[in-house]
Amino acid sequence: MTLPVEPPYVDLAPSPAPDREDKLTFPGRMQLMVNWWANFSAQINAALLANFTNATAAKEFADASGVALAGANFKGNWSALSGALSRPASVLHAGSYWLLMVDLPNVAASTPGVSGDWTPLDPPGKYFGAGTRIAFAQVAAPTGWTRDTSDNANNRMLRVVSSGAGGGVGGSHSPILNNVVPNHTHGFSTGTESSSHNHPASDLGHQHRYSNGNNQNSSPGSGAPGYPGSGGDYTETGYAVISVGGQSTSHTHSGTTDNGSSGTNWVPRYIDLIICTKN
Repeated sequence: MTLPVEPPYVDLAPSPAPDREDKLTFPGRMQLMVNWWANFSAQINAALLANFTNATAAKEFADASGVALAGANFKGNWSALSGALSRPASVLHAGSYWLLMVDLPNVAASTPGVSGDWTPLDPPGKYFGAGTRIAFAQVAAPTGWTRDTSDNANNRMLRVVSSGAGGGVGGSHSPILNNVVPNHTHGFSTGTESSSHNHPASDLGHQHRYSNGNNQNSSPGSGAPGYPGSGGDYTETGYAVISVGGQSTSHTHSGTTDNGSSGTNWVPRYIDLIICTKN
């Protein structure tokens, strides 16, 4: 409830006021007036705010007084009343207390909670229907509520759904300890690796020497006819052609890893809530 406050003091305007005809006093009095105006705006705004606060407090006190007066004029169950009913008055209907806002010619024709002739007197939270379930961030259930201690309300995360009824449960793993990784495999392939190649070779030319014992050379060792040959004979120079064909060893690599089943633990920050049901 708003409490009244004391309005601040507003300084009075300097007196006497500046007079242009009085050239001797005008400059000094005008300076005093300018200084006063500089503070006046803030002072008057503070005073107006205080007046508004006090008016609000007066209204709230008046409303509270009316509620107290109506409470003092409790008429009992609305369903048992008939005829005219004047303020101040309050009634009980459907488990709630109601304050009469207007004088009624026939109280039976104005149903509390349906007609605007009534306003509720019950504290906030009174109008949750029995069986309503709400999460609270506190140690125990509020008055009029019962804590759900079943498995459906223990160690679970929240999931928002756009269809179907709320309150469904499912799953089997911890909502705060991510220590399970879904079964999976990793595949890879290096693609085709080509290593085709040749081995080149060449012959710069060569001769083959052989000895013929029947030769008669003209002089020893000269190779002329008439004497046994001592130096031997040579074939003509020849060339060998060598070629090694291309060797192809193209191949691929592929494989899979084994199945992963666990990972590093993940523990997010959280706040504990309790789920309670309205009695």
